[in-house]
Amino acid sequence: MPYLWLCSLSFGVLIGIILGSSQKIRIDKENNLIELSGSWIILILLMFIFLSKYAMGYLSFTNTAILKTKKFIKIGVIISSVPAGILVGRVLYYFYRYKKGPYTNLKNY
Repeated sequence: MPYLWLCSLSFGVLIGIILGSSQKIRIDKENNLIELSGSWIILILLMFIFLSKYAMGYLSFTNTAILKTKKFIKIGVIISSVPAGILVGRVLYYFYRYKKGPYTNLKNY
């Protein structure tokens, strides 16, 4: 299971970096400011996390035998680690851009 978790998390990080790089970002390193364009990605991602966790909880409550199946456990691991990796990947990309630049003055905005 640790390999599945690590692979799913890595896949999520890769997706997060791709999503982060497609988003418009402006950085003011002098004033420690980051400006991101609006996006529906976070809302959709959080809704997916909530709905999938709700469905997993419902299935485990209504059918306790499913908790012992490897398939259910693997799906749970993937559902938990891919969205977490997406969020981590986006943050890593933003941090990379913050260190790399280019920089603009956002103090007057």
